[in-house]
Amino acid sequence: MYSKKDLSNILGEKKVIDDASVLETYATDESFVCPGMPMLVVKPESAEEVQSVVKWAAESGEPLIPVSSPGGPRFRGDTIPSQGGVVVDLSGMNKIVYANRADKVA
Repeated sequence: MYSKKDLSNILGEKKVIDDASVLETYATDESFVCPGMPMLVVKPESAEEVQSVVKWAAESGEPLIPVSSPGGPRFRGDTIPSQGGVVVDLSGMNKIVYANRADKVA
């Protein structure tokens, strides 16, 4: 079962969102997939925070839905929560920490 308090302890209150108007923006996209409302949206800003959220999800059994571009456009329906769950908005992680042109890796 999800817990806003648990996730707020991990990420801080400002990075855990349960406002209905915000949740609605993650419930649909441009596809024909039926809307699905997430329970929460979290916005980690580091790999360590993502790891902590994934560990929490494994322990709680709560599904995670990763999203990297919340403002869209999103077209395939693969980021619409089908069973509630927690959307992990990765858009705040937009800093390149390593790039290798020869290997085409960033």
